[in-house]
Amino acid sequence: VNQPSLLHKDKLQPGVRWALELMNSQGVRLVLVTLRYQSQVKELLHHYRLDHLFKAVWGTQDIAAAYCNSAEGKTTLLANAWAEDCRRHGTPHDSWMVGDTEADVLAGKSNDISTVALTCGIRSRAYLSQYGPDHICDDLVSVTHSLVNYRYDIASSSRYS
Repeated sequence: VNQPSLLHKDKLQPGVRWALELMNSQGVRLVLVTLRYQSQVKELLHHYRLDHLFKAVWGTQDIAAAYCNSAEGKTTLLANAWAEDCRRHGTPHDSWMVGDTEADVLAGKSNDISTVALTCGIRSRAYLSQYGPDHICDDLVSVTHSLVNYRYDIASSSRYS
């Protein structure tokens, strides 16, 4: 839902708060990159008390951008967010572009970032698989379990190698 008059109908999917809080507690640096209008995104994050979980939020200044779902626009936005985050914090050991549209997958791939496509949005598994994401998951909770376990596996193997 992207129209200002309909924002009150936008709802969090089940488990999103838990997933974001868990990733944040495990030291995952969360950066939100969206084609939604920047001020709407910040308003929604504040409304759901999620704003403190994101280190940065990158949205657009075009209120209609989310409707276009432009892979090119998302790619540019992600490139800018990635460059700024790397400049401030250094290049991370691992990074993932997690999203529920083809624009998310294509943007991640264009920026050499591993991709996870989510089927909990309006796109099906079959549709998203055409774009070659590195992984496909049902929802953010599934991704969170995988990422936290992956980070734990890396930390464990580093201690014992």
